[in-house]
Amino acid sequence: MKRASKRGFTLIELLVVIAILSVVTTLGTMTLVQLWAQWGKIRTITMLDRTADLIFDGIEKDLSAAVSAPIAGTALKGATALEQDERYYGQDFESDRFTLPVETRIATGTVTVLAGYRIDRGGGGSKLVRTQTQVRGDVESTSDIAHGVVELQVEYAGAGGGWSDTWEQSFNPRALRVSIVLVDPDRPLSDQTARQSIIPVRVP
Repeated sequence: MKRASKRGFTLIELLVVIAILSVVTTLGTMTLVQLWAQWGKIRTITMLDRTADLIFDGIEKDLSAAVSAPIAGTALKGATALEQDERYYGQDFESDRFTLPVETRIATGTVTVLAGYRIDRGGGGSKLVRTQTQVRGDVESTSDIAHGVVELQVEYAGAGGGWSDTWEQSFNPRALRVSIVLVDPDRPLSDQTARQSIIPVRVP
């Protein structure tokens, strides 16, 4: 009887197998890295979109509580400006600001205050802040609305239609068109999103 011979792997065959496994492992690792990066980008954009929704909701809440100019003694005021951001190599960004009289509740009832929105670029970052000032006084408070807001552009709709970059009329506009650009505060040069919303002013 002939004895069955047992043939092992040659050195060349082992090297080929190792090379194939190396290629498969490398491709699998690269795919996982790309998928993880894409998932991180989607997660960041989703977070920025939620932040934009919160910003628009806050502005809409103030505009729905707007007080008419004859009662408040002043109307909405809006100014346009360009500011440089050192993180973006001195690029100019829209940094509009506006204030409007709104009715707010306090412990003793309601009072009319001036609510304002502007970008604060201090401290090496950029954030949208809301100021609140007494109409007949100089007491002002500031609260942070959202970090990572690098641009704020506001346009105003008058009674005759059309949009203006500023508003210095003695009456409130019909609506505001608010455009914002947000970035991830932790990675300001990476992910960003731009959003726009038209918000009506409830009191003419």
